[in-house]
Amino acid sequence: MLRNRDQGKFKPPSDVIATEDKFIILVEIAGMNVEDFKLSLINRQLVISGNRPLAHIDNHASYQQVEIEAGEFRLSYTLQKPVVEDQVTANYQNGLLQVELPYMPKQTVKVVMADIDKKDN
Repeated sequence: MLRNRDQGKFKPPSDVIATEDKFIILVEIAGMNVEDFKLSLINRQLVISGNRPLAHIDNHASYQQVEIEAGEFRLSYTLQKPVVEDQVTANYQNGLLQVELPYMPKQTVKVVMADIDKKDN
């Protein structure tokens, strides 16, 4: 399970999906460029942040209504499973950021049985 702690000026809506082999995080945030996002992953803590500018239509216009949130945002997720950090991918298309975090493969322990020589005293 992932937890999200909002620490920015506004919180874009997001979905967190756990599949059999990875976490998928979807963040709905239109009006940005790929280079406007910052992602960091340190000690199972994923942070997605950025700054969405206020849309400027005309310098001589006055806003009658403002519902589209703008400014800085910071989403923080605590990963409940370890992930392969160098295989994390992110894709931004049609106003949707998709981050995929593949789980770390389960470690198996091989037990080797050895014969113990008995020595008589």
